[in-house]
Amino acid sequence: MAYDPTQKKEKIAILGGGISSMVTAFELTSEPNWQDRYDITVYQTGWRLGGKGASSRNPEHANRIEEHGLHVFYGFYENAFEIVRRCYQELGRSPEQPLATWEKAFTPHNFITLQEKVGERWDPWFLPFPPAKGTPGDGQPLPDLWASVSHLVEYAASVFDYWHFGTLPDKPDSFSEALRKHGGQLIGQMLQILREDDATLGDRLFGALQCWMLRALQLGLQGLNRPKGLPRPLGSGMLWLASLLMKRMSQSPEGQAPAELKLLAWFLRQQREWVHRLDRNPREGNQYTRRMMICEDLFLSTIIGLIEEGTFGKEVDWRRFDHIDVKDWLEQHGAHPTTIHSTLIHALYDAAFSQEYGVAAGTLIHCMIRMFGTYKGAFMWKMNAGMGETIFSPLYLVLRQRGVQFKFFHRVDRLEVAQHHKEQHIQRIHIGQQATLKGDTYEPLVDVDGLPCWPHTPLFEQLVEGDALRESGCSLEDWWTTWQDPAAPVILEAGKDFDRVVLGISIGALPYLCQEMIEHSPRFAAMIEGVKTTQTQAVQIWMTPTLEETGWKEHPTIAIQFAAPFDTWADMTHLLPIEGSPEGHPVGSIAYLCSGMPDDEPLPPRGPNDYAKRQNERVRQHALRWLKDHGHHLWPNLRGERLWEAMIDPQHRHDEARFDAQYWHAPPNPSDRYVVAPAGSTQYRLRTDESGFSNVYLTGDWILTALNIGCVEAATLAGRQTAQAILGQYKPLPGDWLGHLFAQRSKEEIR
Repeated sequence: MAYDPTQKKEKIAILGGGISSMVTAFELTSEPNWQDRYDITVYQTGWRLGGKGASSRNPEHANRIEEHGLHVFYGFYENAFEIVRRCYQELGRSPEQPLATWEKAFTPHNFITLQEKVGERWDPWFLPFPPAKGTPGDGQPLPDLWASVSHLVEYAASVFDYWHFGTLPDKPDSFSEALRKHGGQLIGQMLQILREDDATLGDRLFGALQCWMLRALQLGLQGLNRPKGLPRPLGSGMLWLASLLMKRMSQSPEGQAPAELKLLAWFLRQQREWVHRLDRNPREGNQYTRRMMICEDLFLSTIIGLIEEGTFGKEVDWRRFDHIDVKDWLEQHGAHPTTIHSTLIHALYDAAFSQEYGVAAGTLIHCMIRMFGTYKGAFMWKMNAGMGETIFSPLYLVLRQRGVQFKFFHRVDRLEVAQHHKEQHIQRIHIGQQATLKGDTYEPLVDVDGLPCWPHTPLFEQLVEGDALRESGCSLEDWWTTWQDPAAPVILEAGKDFDRVVLGISIGALPYLCQEMIEHSPRFAAMIEGVKTTQTQAVQIWMTPTLEETGWKEHPTIAIQFAAPFDTWADMTHLLPIEGSPEGHPVGSIAYLCSGMPDDEPLPPRGPNDYAKRQNERVRQHALRWLKDHGHHLWPNLRGERLWEAMIDPQHRHDEARFDAQYWHAPPNPSDRYVVAPAGSTQYRLRTDESGFSNVYLTGDWILTALNIGCVEAATLAGRQTAQAILGQYKPLPGDWLGHLFAQRSKEEIR
């Protein structure tokens, strides 16, 4: 709908300052003359933005970075990188400033390590990813499902050849080159048979075709030098034939004949049968072979499953497979039990903090294809500072410059529902004022060596109650804090203080805030019950030895699927240039640990409670035990007391007491809980306009988007979706396979 200049300016209240809320505000204010249409205010608990991605600098520890966990961008985060690039361009920092451009704010990372338990030891499984073409967020179209899978099939065949034959695919005497010569003719003959039969092959004819093809392969490849002991069909032969077939098939789903897809699946099954016959014994001499077979089997079974489910013959709806866990889905489609229960699968679960819940098949398979088949530049991108100053400071500065208002220390307590005729809406928003400002506005950022950063506590000097708050030791981000609000609540009225509400507070807190919405909307209530969250835990350790001196001899890495209770370790020593060291205590390396943390007690009712402190102490105990039992697996030179002595501690404590100089974190707010995606949960997710309340838009990685899993890209898609719904302007978003459903609905229908 076109903008009507006779309409009054609408007031939009954005509740919460996480990535989805910030993207919503960024997209709305990117519209020309947006100030003529909207008045936007962000209401934020405490003193900083960021939500689950918040981070800060601690001046008591040489302004070190303190994160909520390990935050990285994957190379397929096309929407997130587009927002970041636009933000940094508008920020316009001078070249000599820290993080002057987005390129200086991120470092490409392509080296991943899986930790596999073999007997009593942990064996590293190194996964170096090749740099990819393109730059994330460059606006170039993403390949569709067929193009992504075609690329992955050809790449897998090349990797397979190199592994088995030690030859690159373009070498004249390589196996793959011979297959290209003989296989192309074979594919042409087979497709001719299909056409002559009007693309309808009965089971009997198809069985005869299988036998004929095998004979042709054996005759055509007699002259090749075959490695001893390699069974037939040879090596990656079926993968190369599958690749050739895919290139000759129609690139549009409507043009792909069922018989062609059936033949493609048969090629892949033949390859997989050969894979299953190879030795999977985890003895030392067979580790590499077994791991390659697991990768190959997972890859083949996934594509076979997509063909068997009819995914390529129609427009993709990944929700079709979300009723079942991905392990069960893979088993249904023939994956080997060793693959299903492998470290590789467990690592995918760990990456989504989902060992407790599992992951819905459609969600994870789609994410895998995006992750491996569409990444640009690098597989991952590490931030060169905390997420607070890399992402949220630039967004805050740009949005404030554009004219967005920010109300810090405004804690949302309750959303009050009213009904007018048949239409339900939010009539009032009850907000607690956590502190009183001395001035008109709160300036939240501090300068750390030229970089605007979020402090680890409020800037007490700007608050009337600053001294009392400092002395109390209370955290305003603690949902169960004993701190008493110094002022009366603020009550925002619909039509006066807001016309639309963007509910950007994450779903873990909504049962506390939205009881009336739950009572009035069955769909909203079902979402609150059906979309699950988990607690997380994070630890950061600063050590004197360099990474090499700790005994880790490989490249700096992100290691996953390690020993409980911390399944992920990342070397973050690249932060040293921007973080520095305490005086007299040079830091040689930085380690981050994180994982999901299953609840050990129910979340208590809102009100003063030591729950957050108990959970924080729980993380501390987890870390001490993990370091004693498993630290030497990662850092073999730091055994026993040497591990504690390696930790930076300006107070010069001894033994494990030195750990208290490190940083650990458990979420103090249910909004910070990680959103998981178990089987059966996607059906409960709602899109931004489906709350059941006419003036409420939902946003966050917990709503229905093209990526229904907890990540920055999902949160960004949610924010962009919300802005489009408010604007009534539906533009295709990169990778948004659900967008066409949203685009079909007019702004009048949404409102």
